[in-house]
Amino acid sequence: MNLEIFKTQSVLYAEDEEGISRHVGAILEIFFKKVYIARDGEEALELFYCHQPDVLVLDVCMPKLDGLMVLAQIREHDRKIPAIMITAHTEQPYLLRAVELNITKYLQKPFSKESLMESLRACEEYMRGWLGGELRVEIDESLSYNPSNKRLQIQEREIWLTKKESTLLEILLAKRGQVVGFDELINEVWGLEGGSRETLKFVIKEIRRKAGRAFIQNSFAQGYFIPKRS
Repeated sequence: MNLEIFKTQSVLYAEDEEGISRHVGAILEIFFKKVYIARDGEEALELFYCHQPDVLVLDVCMPKLDGLMVLAQIREHDRKIPAIMITAHTEQPYLLRAVELNITKYLQKPFSKESLMESLRACEEYMRGWLGGELRVEIDESLSYNPSNKRLQIQEREIWLTKKESTLLEILLAKRGQVVGFDELINEVWGLEGGSRETLKFVIKEIRRKAGRAFIQNSFAQGYFIPKRS
């Protein structure tokens, strides 16, 4: 794996030590299209909500909000974004709070460039894994989805999706062949924003319109699903 998946993606990196931040930020810029750098937990949350990055690299011990508090708030909106947590030897009590935060990799200070790259590879494996190990997911004979740039593709034409459209589509693809309930979809896509069945229906309608077909199907009074390919 050569981290090609990140060339069209962004990363949020939060670290309050300037020297480490500058060094690690320069490494991340090699692999990611965009790197957002925060100096404390509050700034990290502001950058997350503003830019909706694809990967998180968070120091556990930061001013204002520690990294686990930041991740806990992000998980209320996004349960799948891969997260690398940077920890120190003395921070074991912090890690006990991390059981349900779906952390992709821990990186212990001091760490090498190769250790950071191994953590990024773990994120890449995770991102490929929940979509069946494929970078491009075939939906039907002429329609596919690319999770690296969040776009549908019909033959040679790419179709841009909004954040909520891509999130919804990824949930249905990850559970392809299964009916995903209305409430589960609303909670996963909107979180505390408070979506509704009407807003869910609107997003489904928009995805179908952009794709030119109703490949997302409705299970009466239960939810939505994408059929498995025969």
